[in-house]
Amino acid sequence: MTQPAPTTDVARITPAPARPHIDTVRAIADFMRGFSLEATRPTPPDLTFDDRLVLHRGSRTIEVLWLGRGNTKGDVVVFLPKERIAATGDLFVQPIPFGIGSYYADWAATLARLDALEADVLVPGHGRVQQDHRYLRQVQGLIQALVAEVDRAVATGASLEETQKRVTLSDWKVRFAGDDPTLQRSFELFFVQPAVARAWHQAKRDGEADAPVVRGG
Repeated sequence: MTQPAPTTDVARITPAPARPHIDTVRAIADFMRGFSLEATRPTPPDLTFDDRLVLHRGSRTIEVLWLGRGNTKGDVVVFLPKERIAATGDLFVQPIPFGIGSYYADWAATLARLDALEADVLVPGHGRVQQDHRYLRQVQGLIQALVAEVDRAVATGASLEETQKRVTLSDWKVRFAGDDPTLQRSFELFFVQPAVARAWHQAKRDGEADAPVVRGG
């Protein structure tokens, strides 16, 4: 498999719809450089589930839960009810949420279902283990603010470019990144830039991103 192109070639090979997020694309390309993918082989699953899969290993009960769309369509949480631990994958990460290709109108409700689990410990997909739900609720608040601000802009007829100028989430940037320049840049690259643009398209209902998902019983 071809290795990622040098950063100088990223702009040339990036498809036009992704060019507004060229800084994000460059960051991902830099991250992927050095990974060898030749030996990677797709492996289809031999066991699937809708909302919940319960496994037993000795005395331990393991619940694999799909709580709804969030960072992606398929985020699942692994919950150990006896131990009161939930591992969240990228549905919930720290210190900066990933907002690329996400389902923002659903995400806050999905995090509310995660919050409702009787888990004392949250193991995020990245970042520090959380001993309470305070940061989880902060992420939920950020996503709710994103959706509300973008919806207000769309309701006034704002274009994508106008919405991007209006919706900066600057107060939330302070809460998540403080005065750390690296975290500030990450907040812009991995949340604000991709999330505002995609949330605008979702609010306009101009794509498959808002297609309904039928939850299993």
